[in-house]
Amino acid sequence: MKFKQELIGPDRAQKLLDSNYVGQRLIKGKLVDYLVRVLKEGRWNSNLPQPIMISESGALLDGQHRCMAIVKSGVKALCWIASGVPETAYPDIDSGLSRALYDRVTFTPECRKLNKAVAAIVTQWFMFECGHGKARPTPSEAENVFAKHEASITWAARSYAHEKGIGRVQVALAFAQMFERDTDKAQALADTVWRNDMRRTNGIRLREFLLAGKMPQSMAAGSNYAYSEYVYRTCVAVCRAELDGISLKRLRVASWED
Repeated sequence: MKFKQELIGPDRAQKLLDSNYVGQRLIKGKLVDYLVRVLKEGRWNSNLPQPIMISESGALLDGQHRCMAIVKSGVKALCWIASGVPETAYPDIDSGLSRALYDRVTFTPECRKLNKAVAAIVTQWFMFECGHGKARPTPSEAENVFAKHEASITWAARSYAHEKGIGRVQVALAFAQMFERDTDKAQALADTVWRNDMRRTNGIRLREFLLAGKMPQSMAAGSNYAYSEYVYRTCVAVCRAELDGISLKRLRVASWED
């Protein structure tokens, strides 16, 4: 095998894709979009030693997402290339577990378990409130979100119950945002939903809704993202009602800007 660095432009990337290995894994659209943002924003890590792998016969064994991002963005990227890789190596490429955000960024070094919860809330905040839809944040984007909302995110990460239904991270996100508006009311609502103290009527309704886990019929054939956003927006509606001193007769969805 031979290793070298090469500045790959869209034309070269497309040629590599045209010789993609037969039986290549399915494309992860979110990953391609993530890499496109990294390229366009000038945050491509050219020192990453994981190479684009080309087989002895010229087939692209690994690197299709990087090549697609280069083509889609129109931005050249400096990459390591490994050529002459035996095709028998293909089944073992990327066979380990991928590194999640909480593996890549240390938000709370004193508690690894808390770091995982923080990363989950940060990711949801980025998706729902930073205008990026289904896109996942880069490490620097995640750090920026955490820096702006450290106190509220840390409180939610320390407080929320990891039970099915009430432990959905969308609940923690809504409560973190409520915490920034009124810490005492956020704590009281969280105690009802997460600790079942039965003091807040709106909290009781929200807790029952979350435990039931019923998806609206209109979403039955939809995506997990759509249902996650529905849960989040429902939690926001309850948080807003608590802040305004309103007792909800029925649950609905809302945003903080409504």
